[in-house]
Amino acid sequence: MVAYPMLTLLLAFAHGAEPDLLYFVLVDRFADGRAEGEVHPQDPQGWHGGDLQGVLDHLDQIPGSGLWLSPIQQARTEPVGEWGAFHGYWTTDLHQLEPRLATDAELKQLGSTLKADGKELWLDLVTNHVGYDAAIIEQHPDWFHGLGDIENWGDPVESVTHDVHGLPDLAQENDEVYAWLLAGATKWVTLAQPTGFRIDAVKHVPEGFLARLGDDLRKVDPELQLLGEVFEGDTYALAARQRVDRLDRVFDFPLHYALKDAVCGGDVGRLAGVIALDAVYDDPSSLVGFLDNHDVARIRSVCGDDLDAVARSLALLLTLRGTPCLTWGTESGLAGAEEPANRADMVFEPQPLRPALDALLALRGAHPALGRTAVTKVGRVESELVVLGRQGKGQQAVLVLTGAEGTRWVLPEGAEAWVVSGVEGPVEVEGDLVLGPHQVGIAVSADLGIGDWFEAEPPARTVHLEVPTGSVLVGASERLGRWDPAKGVASVEGFVSLTVPRGEVLEYKIVGKKADGSWAWPDTGNAVMRVP
Repeated sequence: MVAYPMLTLLLAFAHGAEPDLLYFVLVDRFADGRAEGEVHPQDPQGWHGGDLQGVLDHLDQIPGSGLWLSPIQQARTEPVGEWGAFHGYWTTDLHQLEPRLATDAELKQLGSTLKADGKELWLDLVTNHVGYDAAIIEQHPDWFHGLGDIENWGDPVESVTHDVHGLPDLAQENDEVYAWLLAGATKWVTLAQPTGFRIDAVKHVPEGFLARLGDDLRKVDPELQLLGEVFEGDTYALAARQRVDRLDRVFDFPLHYALKDAVCGGDVGRLAGVIALDAVYDDPSSLVGFLDNHDVARIRSVCGDDLDAVARSLALLLTLRGTPCLTWGTESGLAGAEEPANRADMVFEPQPLRPALDALLALRGAHPALGRTAVTKVGRVESELVVLGRQGKGQQAVLVLTGAEGTRWVLPEGAEAWVVSGVEGPVEVEGDLVLGPHQVGIAVSADLGIGDWFEAEPPARTVHLEVPTGSVLVGASERLGRWDPAKGVASVEGFVSLTVPRGEVLEYKIVGKKADGSWAWPDTGNAVMRVP
């Protein structure tokens, strides 16, 4: 085995194969460029002094082709109880920048610099609410629903019209509110010329509102995009919300949960189950995958402080479809299981995962089958093994994730292959792809012999699964009820028979009924099978 050569890395960039990565920066936690104002870096809920000048000062250290900034509009600066205000999501005036974080000149400079380099700028936009005690609440009380906190988070009406943790909920259906939100967003489109806006809390604004907002903003910039944070782990619900609001991109929460479970939880089959539902989306390449962010546990903490596991997680994230998104400091090994620990300050030295990250980005940029738009299919799934195939622009790739056992993948002559075990990143191998336990394998070639995985209409076959009489088969797909036992497939004489396309992946559980009529869910993981 020989390490992936730096010469190849340099050539990948020299030929213009820009790595495809969105890098998220929570501005106050990144870098202090102005050294102004009162800061309390030892207080995990306090202001630490990060600002847009600090981002500008460190642009050459930000990996990838895109930058997403946390909200920099004027926001509440004082804590609420034990919770700090440094994150910027308690907006008070969408039309002004928060002086602690940015100036108009800095934002304009950032936008023009990134655009000149052919890179993307994404600005966070909060349209659901304003911050606690914002002046606009007294100035325009009729702009808010005023119905109190959400109590039933599963109620679709309450989720949209009530307050999220006490944050005053804007009535987007009010024409004056809509005009105010549109004017604020338009100002930043004109000043910074961003690629688009990351829209916060999409599930809490009315359906159709963002479609309207996007249409109006594209009158200013026809190429402007909206990236939605739809905090939703159900593929069908996520795809439906993207469709109704015509969101250009959405964060891939189903993949987020699957990657955590597959690499750090030992449930490798979950990855196959999620990828198998790609056809539910109008365009799977519009998905933005991520390992963590400021609202969930850092991947290092999820993986039990195992940096090698984090590296394997990165290997999958950076070789799958869609756009990978990285949270500031992942390359530095930042940890944190919950707030505010998961919002720690950026560390620029050391960065134990940066070499692996750079090598994986180079692989992605150099091979079309590992890029954003290449089609992804499940080729094989077992209890400790998942094999995914990718195909695009005259090239095929296989991605192999092993659990407790290893495997060998026979490669044709001329194929290139790498193994990722840990922080050393992708290591090139000669000959076949031989994997030990807990490794990720990557292979690319013009033809890996997996063309039949990508058939548009594969022939169907009938499979028979043993399911005790009185129980139902329920699973992730529409045909298995989308985890609703009432819509699952009932057993007939101890079996469930399904006629499905060859190659389809079924992720499921067998659910029985208790004496009181309630459902008896097994406490084991999901079963996953690929129809031969």
